[in-house]
Amino acid sequence: MLKPPKMDICSFRDYCLSLPLAEETLPFDENTLVFKIGGKIFAAAEIGDFRHFAVKCDPDEAILLRDRFPEIRPPKYFNKRHWNAIGTSCRSRAISPKRCFGSKSKSLFVW
Repeated sequence: MLKPPKMDICSFRDYCLSLPLAEETLPFDENTLVFKIGGKIFAAAEIGDFRHFAVKCDPDEAILLRDRFPEIRPPKYFNKRHWNAIGTSCRSRAISPKRCFGSKSKSLFVW
């Protein structure tokens, strides 16, 4: 079975902006792309070094995903209870953006 291609910053950005009412901002610096819905951050990534991205998760789901996939780990700068960092080099179909963000409003992402 073929593995999906590595995610890039353009496909990540396109997906985030495809969500209803999503907006992109650069609130921290010109290199940190942040996505918000209703003024609340749901995802962030470094533009120049897109090796991982951070997504807001349901706290219980965040821990389960970390236990199941080595590519998912606690984020460096966000609350580790509510956020996960996901490596972009992961090519597992189980960790597609849709899976990472979830299909419920609690785990905002669905690829």
